[in-house]
Amino acid sequence: MSKTLKKTKTISKKAGIKKSLSAARPVTFPPKKLKPEDEAMVQAVLKRGRERGFITHNEILQIFPAIERKVEVLEELYRRLEDEDIDIIAQQELLELKVAEKEVKKKKKVNLEG
Repeated sequence: MSKTLKKTKTISKKAGIKKSLSAARPVTFPPKKLKPEDEAMVQAVLKRGRERGFITHNEILQIFPAIERKVEVLEELYRRLEDEDIDIIAQQELLELKVAEKEVKKKKKVNLEG
């Protein structure tokens, strides 16, 4: 068997392994150990996010005003938000959501009165 043929078979075997691995369920990792003050702030963001199912970028920045200096903490925060299915939305999306909720309440009120 030629060297080229052997390499092709090896590559295709590896490719087959990669395909079967990518079909597997995502791996979840235990939370990273953070400094106590960082952990407290992460928990504050998670608590606020659990209450509504989402958190805004502005709320994260209020709790972590200098987050750009703590990239590892930010990555851990995003990982935990994803694990708990908490969405991160822009402030504009929150305003649009509030407007939509008011419209629904108005329609319900009109239907009850009418």
